[in-house]
Amino acid sequence: MQCADGEFQHISSSKTFLQFLLEEVRVYTKQGALKDTTECSANNGYYMIPVYSKGEFVLKVEGPRGWTFEPSSIDLSIDGVTDRCSLSQNINFQFIGFGVSGKVISKGQDIGPKDVRLVLKSESGKVVSETVSSDGGEYTFKNVLPGSYLVEAFHHKWKFDNKESSVTVQKETGVLTEPIVVAGFDVQGSLISDGEPVSGVNFLLYKTSNDKNRPTDADKMDGCSTGSLPHGVPNLDGYLYLCYVTSDSKGLFEFSSVVSGRYVLVPMYKNDQISYDVSPNRLNIVVKQDSLILKEPFHVAGFEVTGYVRTTAEGSGVSGALVFVNNVQKATTREDGFFHLGSMKTGTYEMKVLKDRLEFDVVKVKVTPSSPFLPDFIVSKFQLCGKILLDETHGSSAVHKKSRMVEYRRMDTSIYLTTQSSTNDGLFCGYVQPGSYKISVRINDDERYEGFRLMPLQHVVTVTSEVVDGVTFSQFYAKVSGIVQCLEPCGTLFLTLASAVKSDDYKQIDVTGDDGQREVAFTFEGVMAGTYELTIQNEKWCWLQKALKVNIIDKNVSDLKVVHSGYLVVTSLSHQAKVIFRKSSRSENPLPTSSSHASAPLSFEVSPGLNKFCLKEAGEYEVNVESCHQFEPDVYRFDTSVGGVLLLTATRHPIEISLTTKQKADQIYASIKKMGSNKNDEVIGEVLQVGPLLLSSSDAKLTTFEYQLTYWARSEERLSISLQSEVLLFDPQVVQLNVASDHCPSGRAEFAGRMGAFVEGFVVPPIPAVNVLVKFIQDGRELVAMTDAQGKYRIGPVDADLTYTTAVSKNGYTFSDSSVTPGVFHAYKLAEVVVKVHDATTGEHLPGVLLSLSGSESFRRNNVTSIGEDELAFSNLGPGDYFLKPMMKEYEFEPSSYSVRVKEGATVNIQITARRVAYSCFVHVTSLNGEPEVGVFLEAVSEAASKSEDVGSQCQGHQEEGRTGSDGSVRIRGLKPGCTYALRLRSHGMDDVDDPNYIYERISPRHITLQVDKEDLHNLRFIAFRKVNTMDLSGRIVTNQEYISSIKVHLFENSNPDNHIHSTSLDVSPFFTFSSIPLDNKDYTIKLSSGLSRSMYTYALPEVHFKTNQSYKHFVIHFHVQPKQTEQELKHSSLLVLPVVLILLYLCFNYKQMFPVFTHFLSGLVDSGKSFVKKSSNKTSPATQQQQQQQQQLLESLGISETCLFGESALKKRLKAKKI
Repeated sequence: MQCADGEFQHISSSKTFLQFLLEEVRVYTKQGALKDTTECSANNGYYMIPVYSKGEFVLKVEGPRGWTFEPSSIDLSIDGVTDRCSLSQNINFQFIGFGVSGKVISKGQDIGPKDVRLVLKSESGKVVSETVSSDGGEYTFKNVLPGSYLVEAFHHKWKFDNKESSVTVQKETGVLTEPIVVAGFDVQGSLISDGEPVSGVNFLLYKTSNDKNRPTDADKMDGCSTGSLPHGVPNLDGYLYLCYVTSDSKGLFEFSSVVSGRYVLVPMYKNDQISYDVSPNRLNIVVKQDSLILKEPFHVAGFEVTGYVRTTAEGSGVSGALVFVNNVQKATTREDGFFHLGSMKTGTYEMKVLKDRLEFDVVKVKVTPSSPFLPDFIVSKFQLCGKILLDETHGSSAVHKKSRMVEYRRMDTSIYLTTQSSTNDGLFCGYVQPGSYKISVRINDDERYEGFRLMPLQHVVTVTSEVVDGVTFSQFYAKVSGIVQCLEPCGTLFLTLASAVKSDDYKQIDVTGDDGQREVAFTFEGVMAGTYELTIQNEKWCWLQKALKVNIIDKNVSDLKVVHSGYLVVTSLSHQAKVIFRKSSRSENPLPTSSSHASAPLSFEVSPGLNKFCLKEAGEYEVNVESCHQFEPDVYRFDTSVGGVLLLTATRHPIEISLTTKQKADQIYASIKKMGSNKNDEVIGEVLQVGPLLLSSSDAKLTTFEYQLTYWARSEERLSISLQSEVLLFDPQVVQLNVASDHCPSGRAEFAGRMGAFVEGFVVPPIPAVNVLVKFIQDGRELVAMTDAQGKYRIGPVDADLTYTTAVSKNGYTFSDSSVTPGVFHAYKLAEVVVKVHDATTGEHLPGVLLSLSGSESFRRNNVTSIGEDELAFSNLGPGDYFLKPMMKEYEFEPSSYSVRVKEGATVNIQITARRVAYSCFVHVTSLNGEPEVGVFLEAVSEAASKSEDVGSQCQGHQEEGRTGSDGSVRIRGLKPGCTYALRLRSHGMDDVDDPNYIYERISPRHITLQVDKEDLHNLRFIAFRKVNTMDLSGRIVTNQEYISSIKVHLFENSNPDNHIHSTSLDVSPFFTFSSIPLDNKDYTIKLSSGLSRSMYTYALPEVHFKTNQSYKHFVIHFHVQPKQTEQELKHSSLLVLPVVLILLYLCFNYKQMFPVFTHFLSGLVDSGKSFVKKSSNKTSPATQQQQQQQQQLLESLGISETCLFGESALKKRLKAKKI
């Protein structure tokens, strides 16, 4: 075996040269698993196995069968130091000797029995070794030296075809030239009758005819006779008879030499008078590689009798009939009715015969060995069967598929019998004696009423000597036929014939006429008697009669006629209207008409909903609707060939808008807004401008003017309506309404108008596009306008009664109102300061610079330079002194500040130069899955603060920080060139739960070292790891399983002990879990509650206290329950005396009040009962005396005796002693 040093070990032989290639060394674990294997060297037996790990191993050598080595295995414990492998010590196996192997086989097989004794002898006859064969017949002699030997087999019972074999051993295991062959094995059994041995019974041995191992004719069967028997040998299909043996006086039999295999053993005893029934009558046996002794003996069961079963006394035999003896089946008849009964004993038996569709009388028969023939069994009744046919193809009702009473009436007598038909198939059967019968089926009155009939009314059947079938009753059905007359070619029509009695009984057919045929015939098959209604389905046509009544009694109906009278129009109308039908000029009616007014319009006053009309002529019609509402389109079309429902739906509804005013005005328009739902005032779509409103009368004498307008709105719209005029104001200003489509008009918007006032003025000097704002004081409403080219403005009309304020504005100007003329404003142009900031290095515009401009009277304005704009302007500045300050981290500015004096209307330009003095790093922070981490504080700390004191003063202790945004990125500014920074998670305040970094455990890498030069640092990345911020809880309750379901587990936070956070009930399992709770280092308590009764159990409810300072914790809680010991139940006799005891207790404690009454009562009771007590005392039963003794003992145990009657001191003492 090789360890680290590569040493070899070998196998050695002390006596002879070996074929080492046949040897194999294996390494196993202690548990028996094979780790490695190797072969030995062919020339010297050396082997080597590498072992790569320390441990416990077992080393074994495997050679050919029979080779012996010492030791057989070696245990190895490899520790790399003290073991034999690590110490370079060889591990050797010593060869002891060769083996001689062979095999004992059974005749005709390649395996043999065990326990055959085998002796190995030298050439001189000396016994060298002995052994016995193992399972399969194999055997081995070990430690055999080279030489010639003889192997001989011995067994006390078995015979051998070959019992000797020679072998020569040289350089390997010796193998015998010929196997030892066992000729056969003994088979033994016994036969008894009622416990006594039976002799003279033959036992026949059979072998399967196709068994290749069966004995042949050339083989001699030792110990059994191969000849024939006086009554022959039974033939068994698939088996071949071999030989037989006969039981001796002890009832024993034996086959001395039987080859291994499967056999059948048949007992047989038969002569001219009687035969024995032996049980079992045949026995399957298997001869394996050993003797076979049958544990269970054979038994003589009885003798045999015979008989016949016939249809009549002189008739044929009944085959396949079952013969029962004392209600136990014993035989089945042959084709000729013959049967035999075995295992019979002398006695009287009740016998009966069973055969499908036949009946036999039960008889009693006496059986003896002297009379083995039974009387014939004759059929007493034959089965007579038939069927009730219900024609399901005609849809026979399931109600008729029921069990019916069928009557069999014998014609030569008044005797009759009845039977029931089956529900599913209508079959019926009855058992009758030979003779002639009338057969009929009973039908109830309800079925007759429904039209159910069976034909014929009865059958005449004669039964002689066999079963009768084929008696059939069929249901009666009728045919219903007629014609359909049409105004045009009929085409395909659908007709329905429905029962007037049963709603689910109907038939439907379709009929089709030839091309151009206006009359078509129809026929309904399989119609039961009754009253029916005939209808025809055609949604486009009208009929002279919608339904025809049809009566079916006992014959077919063939004279029905259905007449087509017109064309059906179905309208679905949304509103009350007049519907007018006009024949279209494009319509061509191929049908002649008898009316001279066929083309005249047809009008109908129609109510909302579905309406039906009938048009006399076919063709296309134009349909107009006259109504208060608008229908779209104006003209509908209806074609009788298409049919269908004509949908007439009003799409718009009238909304009347009216205005009443005392001032005449022109150009009055309505503004209509379509609003959202009642809960949402959102305007839907564009605002509609309709109008103008029209004056309802042109009379010049009018002092009040009315204007009107009709707006057509859609259904269910919500409208906001207002009026607009250049001179009028309206009350109300807005009318909101919901379109009520069911009314006409569907809504009204009524307004009253009056003249309005105007807000007017101008700006001095004239300046166009000045913003004018008018704000009304009463309602806060605002109106806006702009001055025209002349600086004038006009706003209105407005309510003259309202007060308002007017303000004007425009960028670059300031205004003051005139104190003399209202509405007049004086304008003054303002100044501005324009600032340009450029980078000193690039000379380009620098965005992101914060510019702060401050002035007198608390004036301050801040702006930031932006990308794409070269300058930033501070506009609308009044004259005065201002101070400008530029600011931006990482930059120094020249000048660092600027003071400027601004004159009225002047523009001041300022140039500022920026020089960069610090730089930034750009960092991206994500979680482990790549998602951005928002709100992480990072800091860049100069390493001079903690590592070096030699860094310049500008770096020492310098720190900058930043917080990640929504994309997880952050820019940390202000890093000074020449300084070295550690970029890391901000540590200050991380222990504070309110700190944003509190939720983070760490980042990876822990930090990044930044060497800052004169440029920004990009592409810096961290991965942030969050703390586990919740704690999971689980637990197990240790108690008896019967108490688990009564337990509830509650979780409380100690700061709020009255209200539990979580609660759970246990059912079967003692385990529980809670939802996660915050990992906030707070105190919590787990409490138990139980539904067990305190009156029956003693227990304490445990509590567990803990802090939420770890991510998971499991609790084991013990709940101890002790059932309370209940007092021993009182005996029945004690329960009877208990009420008396309670009464006596009451009397004892209240004797002062009750003593006089009780004494009087007791004296009378004692006097009257003395004589009775004396008489009955001698007659008291032992049970009564025992009960009185128990009562007395109970009274004494409670301290109740004569003392109770004469004082309470003794009682109190006894009660105190008893602690009652």
